[in-house]
Amino acid sequence: MDSLDHHKQQFKFFKIILAVNNIFNKIGLGSKTLTEMEPKIQEMEIQLEELSTIPEKFNSIFGNKGWIVYDTMNFQIIKEAVLIAETNRIEIAEEFLFSSLKPDKISFEVNRLHSVPQLQERYKFIQHAYAEYKNEKYISVIPILLMIIDGSVADTLGKGFHAKNIDLDVWDAITTIDGGINKIKDIFRKGRNKTTKEKILLPYRNGILHGRDLEYDNFEVAAKCWHFLFAIADWIRAKSSESERHDKFLMEKNPPRISDLIKEHIELENKKKFLSDWNPRVLSDNYIKSLNSNCSINSNFPEFALIEFLKLWKNKNFGNMAKIYSHYWREDEKLPILYVKNMFKDIPLNSYLLENIIDEASAISEIMFQIINDSNKIHYKARLIYEGENGEPYSSNSGLGNWKINSIIVIEK
Repeated sequence: MDSLDHHKQQFKFFKIILAVNNIFNKIGLGSKTLTEMEPKIQEMEIQLEELSTIPEKFNSIFGNKGWIVYDTMNFQIIKEAVLIAETNRIEIAEEFLFSSLKPDKISFEVNRLHSVPQLQERYKFIQHAYAEYKNEKYISVIPILLMIIDGSVADTLGKGFHAKNIDLDVWDAITTIDGGINKIKDIFRKGRNKTTKEKILLPYRNGILHGRDLEYDNFEVAAKCWHFLFAIADWIRAKSSESERHDKFLMEKNPPRISDLIKEHIELENKKKFLSDWNPRVLSDNYIKSLNSNCSINSNFPEFALIEFLKLWKNKNFGNMAKIYSHYWREDEKLPILYVKNMFKDIPLNSYLLENIIDEASAISEIMFQIINDSNKIHYKARLIYEGENGEPYSSNSGLGNWKINSIIVIEK
C-alpha cells in the first residue's frame, strides 16, 4: 500500500484531466481511451476510500495484541481480519493472522528485507532466524529478531527501539497511522521486572532479553516478531524516503494549468499517431551481411547503436560502453560502468558478426550477434530500447529519442 495522500492527489489530477477530455469530446478531439477509463477511475476512487478506513479499523481492533498495519502488508489479509473480528470473535481473527505468518507464507517478505540497507548488513542473522523458524526452534528465533529490530532502528535514528523519547513519526506512512508503530514500541519496551514462567503471547523485548519472561519460546511470539520486523522494515523505508516523498507531494499538489494539460494531450495524440504509423522493417540477408563491413549505417537504427557498442568493447572502453546503456541503468552514475566492466572485462573481442535483427515493437528491437576471439565464438542477444533523455520510451519513427541497450545475454557458447 503506497502513500494514500499521494494517491488522493493523483485522483484530483485524474478528475481534472477527465474534465478537460470531456471538453475535447464536445469538439471531436477527446481521447476515447480516457473516456473509457472514467468508470474505472471512479471505481478505484471508491477502493481508495476503503484503503483509507480499513487500516485504522485494523489498528483499533488488533493494536493492543501486537498487530499493526504496515505499508506492504497484504491488504486482503487486513480486510479479511477486520471482517472476521467484526462478525466473530477476535481470537478467530488472530488465528487467521497467525496462519498468514507460517514459514511458507512469508518467504517473499523475508527476501524483501534484503533491500533495506540497515537490514541488509544483518541479513545473515535474518536468514538464520528464518531457518530456525521453519524448524520451530523459537527459543533462538525470537531473541535474534528482537536484536535485529533494535539495531536497525538504532542505525536509523541513533537510538534503539527500546529507548525513551524516540520520535517514530513519519510523514504519510501507513506504519504511523493512528500511532500504530508506537503501540509496537510500547510492547517492545514494556517493563518486565518480575521473573515469570507463564506463557506470554507478546514479544516483550525487555522481559525476553533480560531473562525475566522464561516461557517466551512459542509460535505466537515468533510470528509477531516477524510481523514487527516487517513493519519496522517499511517504517525504515518510509523514514529514508520521507523528505523526497514530501517534496514530490508538494510539487504535485498544485493542479496543472489547462494549457499544460492541452499540451500533454496533443503530445499524447502525436505519440499515438507515430505508433499507428510504425511498421517493422523487412531486412534482407544482404543488408545484414553489409553491417559486418565498414558500410555507412543510418544512426537512427538500433544496429548503429549496437555496432558502436561493439567497437568500444573491442577497445575495452567501458565508460563509453556504459553511456549506450538504457537510462534505467544510468540513474546511478557509477552502476553502469561497474556493471559493464564486470560483465565484459574478461571477454576479449577480436571481431563481431551481426546475424539477425527483429524489430519487435516501435521502441524495441532485438539483435542476434556473435563475437569472435582467439579461443571461441560466443553468440549473444541484445535487446535495445528507443528512449528519450529521461528514459521515456518513444516510437522509433518519431525522431525524439535514441537507441539504447537494455540487456545483452549469452544465448550460446
